[in-house]
Amino acid sequence: MGVAAGPEKAPGVLGVLRSEGIDTAVLDVDLAREVLARAGPRSSGPTAPA
Repeated sequence: MGVAAGPEKAPGVLGVLRSEGIDTAVLDVDLAREVLARAGPRSSGPTAPA
């Protein structure tokens, strides 16, 4: 579990989330918005073979 606050922590939080180092994150609203903005478009994930 990770707990963080403040949009200036977005690069570090995003790195930890991408590395799957934690499975739960508690963020304040400003940080959550900044992380989402930096994360880019959501991937639809792998596609099944046709």
